Amino acid sequence: PVHRGLVVVRKVLCDEPDPPPAMFSLPSPEPGLTTRETYEKATTCGKGCHDTLINPPGFAFEGFDAVGKVRTTDNGAPVDTTGEMLLDGQPIAFDGPGELVEALADSEEARACYAGRWLEFAYGRPLASDDVPVRDAMIARDASIEALLTALATSPQFLSRKP
Repeated sequence: PVHRGLVVVRKVLCDEPDPPPAMFSLPSPEPGLTTRETYEKATTCGKGCHDTLINPPGFAFEGFDAVGKVRTTDNGAPVDTTGEMLLDGQPIAFDGPGELVEALADSEEARACYAGRWLEFAYGRPLASDDVPVRDAMIARDASIEALLTALATSPQFLSRKP
C-alpha cells in the first residue's frame, strides 16, 4: 500500500513527502493481520504523513494483490478499500479505486499536476515559475484534453523554445 500510495502522491498530485526516517523498513506480513492492519500498525507515527497522505490512496487499491489479481479477502478478512485524505485542502472520503479516481479527477491539485507533467514533457525540461500561467490556463475545470494541448502548443514557451 505504501508504494501504491506514493505513486498517487508523487505522480498524480506532484507532491514529494519527506523521506522516511533512517533505519526504517517496510513491515513484514504479520500472522493474523491483513496487509492494511500490518501497515497501519507499522506506519502510525503521529506525524500524519502516512495517516493522511500516503496510506489512504494505497489502501484504495487493496482489492488487488501484489501482482494485480483482484481479491476480496486478505488473510481471511474482507478487504477494506476505504480511505480519507486531503485534496485541495478538504477531506475527501472514498471506497475503492473508482471513487479515489473520481475525487482525483475533480481535484484542482491533480489537474495542475497533470497539466504540469504535459508542460515538462513538451518543453523537455522541469516546470519553471514562468510556466505557471500557462499551466493555470490549461487546468480550467471544463477543459478537454484538446483544449489543454492547444493551450500548451500555443504558449509562448512552446513557440519560442530556447536551446
